[in-house]
Amino acid sequence: MKKLPYILLTLLVTQVLAPPLPAGSEGYHPPVAETFPDLLMPVNLRHLNIRNPSVTAIVRIGTDGEILDHVVISASHAQLIGPAERALKFARFQPAHDETGTLVADLNLEVHFRDPGREIAGTIAMSVTDHIDENIQGLAHTQPAMQMSLPDELDKPLSVSGDGEILVPVDADDQPVKGRAVIELYVDAQGIPRLPKILVSDHPAITKAALHRIEGLRFEPPTRNGLPTVVKARLPFNFD
Repeated sequence: MKKLPYILLTLLVTQVLAPPLPAGSEGYHPPVAETFPDLLMPVNLRHLNIRNPSVTAIVRIGTDGEILDHVVISASHAQLIGPAERALKFARFQPAHDETGTLVADLNLEVHFRDPGREIAGTIAMSVTDHIDENIQGLAHTQPAMQMSLPDELDKPLSVSGDGEILVPVDADDQPVKGRAVIELYVDAQGIPRLPKILVSDHPAITKAALHRIEGLRFEPPTRNGLPTVVKARLPFNFD
């Protein structure tokens, strides 16, 4: 009877943004934003006078300039996250490239919101973001900024709530492959793994099987002081 691969969850103790996926080189050029929607401060938040209203996300840009995945790691206010994530769907980027061609790469992106009331005194500016359900307007004072947390700042240790499908790695001759892989990823506020990156792998088939497993994994949503947060983790996968 074959042993099933297992995972052991190990949390990072440092808060470091993921570098671009390709190895650095003298000819490397990171991705650049070409178009991005102009975002206005939601009307129900303008009275809060939030300084530098913004959302910071790490986005993975594909070779065609499209966003493959993203994770929000901080926000001036929780209610800015939704509009920022919707805006990402309309953003277009010039992909990273080097002398070999275009590359998949990660980009640390800050999404800023304009407050028309601060820019033009006495002028009322309207946008689609102004039409917000009155039921949530009263929540503006109760939802503080969201930020990335260190593992020891979580209310409880990160834990897996749903397992991914197990794919047995095999080689070109369809023979089982034994080995190990370590994947670094972010767990977002909903407990969904984001931006997986292979740190160590003994075989391409091991890499494929580990990434396949990640797709189906779900975690208990991480919290800090009872509020949603994001945390970075490393998952070792052993295939015996």
